[in-house]
Amino acid sequence: MSNLGDKEGAKEDLLEIVSLNENNFFANIYLAGIYDEEGNYDLALEYFEKVLADKDDYHYAFPVMGKIYYIKGELEKSALMYEKAISSGSKEMTYPLMASICFTLLGENEKAKSVLNNNIRYLDQDGSIYEMYRYYLNPTSPYFVQLAIENEKNDELRDRMKFYLAMMDKISGQKETAAVILSEIAERKGADEFTLAAYEMEKK
Repeated sequence: MSNLGDKEGAKEDLLEIVSLNENNFFANIYLAGIYDEEGNYDLALEYFEKVLADKDDYHYAFPVMGKIYYIKGELEKSALMYEKAISSGSKEMTYPLMASICFTLLGENEKAKSVLNNNIRYLDQDGSIYEMYRYYLNPTSPYFVQLAIENEKNDELRDRMKFYLAMMDKISGQKETAAVILSEIAERKGADEFTLAAYEMEKK
């Protein structure tokens, strides 16, 4: 939504459009994105629902809604949205990790492992995401996943992987360790994991 320039002015224009035609697809998409960026998640969901009512296979909405439902504590809906994002054919391989976290927190451990097992074959075995999948499937020693994160050449991906490492610490009861890792990335912008890290820090 940053390309819209003057967001408040753009929002006013978009709201005027939907007041004339509440099913205007592009106005609803942009409003959903603006409200998501503002952290006004109830309104973001309202507009995303309008988008999906018009085009139920609009796959770009699924992971954003998954993040929002996670923040709202609606883990079943969050998991469903991440599963929809996976089923849409997206090549973004962090969605199975988010679905796995949701299922784990819901106590559905078999589903948590299944969503990773069903997708791990698509990963580059030399990548940090692959090691994170392996760690989530067998969370014993974090040595190899920590090494993979350290060696990750993409700075943003390295910090995104830190979120998943921290979440496994949090799930296993190592809350102080998790908080240290989350605090490293909670101020960053540009990826959902950073927004979720800030949420987890506030929640603690």
